[in-house]
Amino acid sequence: MSSASSLRLGVDDAAPDGKALLAAAPRGAAPSEAIALPLAKAPDAEKAALREGSRAAAAMPPDKALLVRLSPPPLPPAKRRAVLPAMLAAELPFPLSECVWRFEDAPGGAVLAHVARRADLDARLAALRALGCDPAALVPPGPALWRADCAARPLPADAPRAVFFAGPERTLLAAGRGDALASVAVFASSDRAAPALRLRLAFGGLPPGLAPLVAGPGAAALAAALPAPLAPVVPQSPEAHLARALAAAPLAGLDLRAEADPHPATERPPRRLLAAASLAFLLSAALAAAAAWFDRAVVAEDGLREAQRDRAARLSLVAGYPVRTRGEAAIAEAREAAAARRDPALFAPDASAAAPTAIAAARAAGVRLAHLAIEGGALSASGTAPDAASAESFAAAARAAGLRAALGDDPKPSSSGVDFFVRPAP
Repeated sequence: MSSASSLRLGVDDAAPDGKALLAAAPRGAAPSEAIALPLAKAPDAEKAALREGSRAAAAMPPDKALLVRLSPPPLPPAKRRAVLPAMLAAELPFPLSECVWRFEDAPGGAVLAHVARRADLDARLAALRALGCDPAALVPPGPALWRADCAARPLPADAPRAVFFAGPERTLLAAGRGDALASVAVFASSDRAAPALRLRLAFGGLPPGLAPLVAGPGAAALAAALPAPLAPVVPQSPEAHLARALAAAPLAGLDLRAEADPHPATERPPRRLLAAASLAFLLSAALAAAAAWFDRAVVAEDGLREAQRDRAARLSLVAGYPVRTRGEAAIAEAREAAAARRDPALFAPDASAAAPTAIAAARAAGVRLAHLAIEGGALSASGTAPDAASAESFAAAARAAGLRAALGDDPKPSSSGVDFFVRPAP
């Protein structure tokens, strides 16, 4: 294999012999170019990259991922996004609050919702970590296999396309036309009549020109079970097809992990950005304070010169203060008044000690900050939290750190949880 830093990795641990498969492909390579081999025989560099996981992808079990097709009304984009979660909730057999999901636009104004339950996603991640893998992306297998086949077999927009993946216990069928995925079905691999029946259900019969791709450990048996008119396509090393697809297929918009348990690598750029923004804020505040003090110094100097030019004035105005004496006494009085009335806020401790505490509180509560400002011990912030309790936990942690902070209006539901803002408490 080439350098691990230039590769995308895909892992499939569902082989019938219990041995995991690892596939690696250069960035931008076609799925057919991915190299697959047993994980136990992979080079140490690839194993280390798999453990770190920032370039690795794995799939949910076929029966733990759902594809729901939604037909929203024609609305402006913002309103359309707002109604999609409610439409999805009406189609699910379990509460939406227990799920993670990603929406994908489909032809004709439809929307595909890729869904998994949080508990199933957590269990899948735990199993992969026990294997020595912490994949940055965890995707539904049907759409991933579909995209890999679209990249390998270009078809006209109306041409029927079907992709089977026969696993040890479950077989998956992704069906549609051209590059447009329409449905995903999962059935027991032991049911030999199911493949032909599911094809007919997906297309309303067996459409002419259909040549289904058949992959997975059970590809040979499944291909033999299909009706005679069909000419199935079986890829080379069909048992490694899913691993190769995960390493090379475009997976943008399919990552369910990003909505539930983001990989540490995905949080590094935002943390660096937030730290840079906080530093810029602190530097701006320091420069503003310095500029204000400089302005006061200029005003004081101008006032002193004016007093020296007009020693005979019975009422002088020096540095903004009324001075009822004359000459050198006026100058001394102005200096004393300026020293006594310096604005203490300009010399208060800066926010550098409080900012890291607020950032740590946000991370502990699972909060993604959009903005953060600390001034005079008062905190204002906005962002997205998994739920209202997490947003309140962030505000409470800020208060415990000595900042004046209170949760604003009730957090508003969003596709990633709830949007909230924190304002300075009285």
